[in-house]
Amino acid sequence: MDYAQALLLHCIERFRGERSANAAFYLLKGKKSAQTIQDASWYSLRNVFSSLPVLSKDDFNRMIEQLLRNRFILLENLNVYVTEAGKDWLNKTFDHQPFPKWFNGWKYSGVDEQFWKRISLLVQTISYWSRYHSDFLPVQRDLTVQFWAKNWLKQIKGSSREKLAYQFYEELRQILSAVESLGVDPNLFLLRLSGYETTGYTPFQIAKSMKMDEDYYTLLFRGIIHYMIDSSWKEKRRYVLLSTIVQRKGDLFYLTKSSLLTYRFIREGKTLDEIVHLRKLKRSTIEDHIVEIAVKVPNFSIDDYVPIELQQKIVIISDRLQTRKLKNIKDSLHEADYFSIRLVLSKIDDIRKRLDMNNELS
Repeated sequence: MDYAQALLLHCIERFRGERSANAAFYLLKGKKSAQTIQDASWYSLRNVFSSLPVLSKDDFNRMIEQLLRNRFILLENLNVYVTEAGKDWLNKTFDHQPFPKWFNGWKYSGVDEQFWKRISLLVQTISYWSRYHSDFLPVQRDLTVQFWAKNWLKQIKGSSREKLAYQFYEELRQILSAVESLGVDPNLFLLRLSGYETTGYTPFQIAKSMKMDEDYYTLLFRGIIHYMIDSSWKEKRRYVLLSTIVQRKGDLFYLTKSSLLTYRFIREGKTLDEIVHLRKLKRSTIEDHIVEIAVKVPNFSIDDYVPIELQQKIVIISDRLQTRKLKNIKDSLHEADYFSIRLVLSKIDDIRKRLDMNNELS
């Protein structure tokens, strides 16, 4: 629970009193509401989105009470702030247990669970199958996963059991060697696997044996899964079998029906004013759609709506004031309208990277 408290404290620190503690709860859970998705983007918290998907409200309330007792946070009216003592503890925790670099709950929330179910069942099945044993208790009870695994094995034609087992385990060996080269212990993943005359360990057992916080272990484990998904999809020729296990859902955060129609017009090259005319909607409504698109669609460019120079000014003002409040930014930068500010906050991490690159080149 210590690491879970650190994640909660991290969110509260980023919010700087502008969002409630409950907003942090929904973000850590990975709630796919418009407000939570916006919070993750505006406050640069995409990396911890859905990092505690099974967190209960009771556990969350106990964490808040503990943070208050430790004087790591303080409440003023309905606002919550991190104290200096809280910041010190948070820095020490993250120094000792760094957040996993490859964890990406924003991109792989839900997809990772399905990938784990599939690969763990395949490892077990192939382990027994290659030894000509077919009588075993499946490690995954989900019938849809069992049905998928049976179909997967049927579709891998033209290979002997031994050849299939060799190729599958060779791909696993290669991808886990890549994991190890990044400084991550592959046993965090391997110890969970079951096979012929082998039973996988539970997260609690592994965390205890490694003298590690269980929440932190789970993050490391999911980080490995995310790396495996990302690598196997990008390098299909290298990971021929593993890439077929990945369930592609398209975008995790689906656009609302109305915003999707606006997005189609944008992709056809229509301007904001043209879309307003074509859809016979208020300009503010179309602006809301474009902000939603900016938040949810990777690599969506806002350059047609906000000049690059103004984007940079908004980021600089927001960072200088340490706020994401629209009015505060607007009061300090009169040339920016609220639509521009909202768009920039939705892409603030991408704009920062571009700023950093320009600074390096200058």
